Amino acid sequence: MVGVTESLMGILRLGWLVPFISHSIISGFTSASAIIIAFSQAKSFLGYSITRSSKIVPLIESISAGRSQFKWQPFVMGSLVLVGLLVMKHGKTFKHLRFFRAAGLVMALFGSTVFVKLVHPSSISVGQGL
Repeated sequence: MVGVTESLMGILRLGWLVPFISHSIISGFTSASAIIIAFSQAKSFLGYSITRSSKIVPLIESISAGRSQFKWQPFVMGSLVLVGLLVMKHGKTFKHLRFFRAAGLVMALFGSTVFVKLVHPSSISVGQGL
């Protein structure tokens, strides 16, 4: 819904309205979007299915209830990719990481592919023929 709203505002050329919207509203809108995206990725990150819900409390209960189904392979792979992307994001801060910043997403993709080929986790599905 957030993407639809932002796209619609872009198509209708309503960007001039943004200065009239308070910083608190924009910050809350962005934070809520980030929370929704994070919870939607939790099932892939934790390795078990989570009940879909538009409300946050049932979603957290579903995540908590599935603790016994936790799989370490998707968690390790997701954590390594996340740490790698954060390190690459700070490449301009640390001069010796500049190369990693330029090739960040490619390196994350390559690293996760190598992890899947080495560990062969059944809980991570990758396209056939890889």
